[in-house]
Amino acid sequence: MLRSMCVCVCVCVCVCVCVCLCVCVSVCFCLCVYVCVCVCVCLCVCLGNQSWDVSTLEEVLRMLLEIINSCLTHMLAYNPHLVYALLHRRELFPPYEAHPALQDIISNINTVLSFFSLRLEQTDSCSVDLVLNAITEGSRQWPRNSLKVFPDLRFKYVEEENPDEFFVPYIWSLVAVSPVLCWQGRFSLSH
Repeated sequence: MLRSMCVCVCVCVCVCVCVCLCVCVSVCFCLCVYVCVCVCVCLCVCLGNQSWDVSTLEEVLRMLLEIINSCLTHMLAYNPHLVYALLHRRELFPPYEAHPALQDIISNINTVLSFFSLRLEQTDSCSVDLVLNAITEGSRQWPRNSLKVFPDLRFKYVEEENPDEFFVPYIWSLVAVSPVLCWQGRFSLSH
């Protein structure tokens, strides 16, 4: 069940990241987007590796939820698509309200979901544009101090023993498919 929650939250975050990249508002949010993508990649690797234990999945899920919570706490007005996606998949969160490692963050997310759910019940139609407009209007009236504020997220890059084994092929794969560079038949280092 925890594994399915990780997958669903991962998908939710990936969809929000893709939408929010198009309407990127602040540098702080760009960093959150970058971290979300990195965590989602790690989660996919983690879910593919059957030897990972439940505590590792809990840590990854908590990190994802902390990123979502940070976006809601500090930048709610600039993230209507995130709120929309969370409202769309709100059935994912109730099973984890009593989970000791997640309950504080889930409580914050549920506070946001409850506030916007009440606002959406007052609207007559449920088209995407009307829901996003209701979320945008609701975020202007959002009481700023209604969420528990957690310490700022800090991430640290820990270099592996041979980082070039990953980064060199990865960078070359990006260079090879880049539309900026034009390859003329063969690759040559001389002019």
